[in-house]
Amino acid sequence: SYKDIEAQHMGGDRVPDLEGESKRALHHCPRSRHWAVRGPLGQTLALDTALLSEAIVVWTGKGRFNLPEENDDLVLMEYGPELGRALLPQIHLLWDEYWATYSSVDEAGIASDEQERDRMVDDEFRARHPWVTDEAVEAFGWAYSYDTYF
Repeated sequence: SYKDIEAQHMGGDRVPDLEGESKRALHHCPRSRHWAVRGPLGQTLALDTALLSEAIVVWTGKGRFNLPEENDDLVLMEYGPELGRALLPQIHLLWDEYWATYSSVDEAGIASDEQERDRMVDDEFRARHPWVTDEAVEAFGWAYSYDTYF
């Protein structure tokens, strides 16, 4: 679940609103296992990183379906509307970043084959987000592979 967190826990950093592409909704709290987000009523909320990783797996449908779902409704049904609406923008931002990582690795042309490229993308994504579980990274990779090859 999530909870209200205090400004001193954030080290005084501003937490951006969820609206607007130029404003990043994710803000990692380095001294904790939480991401801070601006909630629907303007309050600062903390999302547990393990919960966010779990929600990524739910969103992709990995382990539940034969094909990736990338379905917001799965998250809303699993976590309820309030928590689900807090999780979804974070999942979407991480998903967009995962796709962008593939683009940057492809543009660099440094991978000798698809397996090496996939490994490089996962390694780069994990380096930026070490708190994301292997299961969540694998779920993103599973969904990406299906989206790009089928």
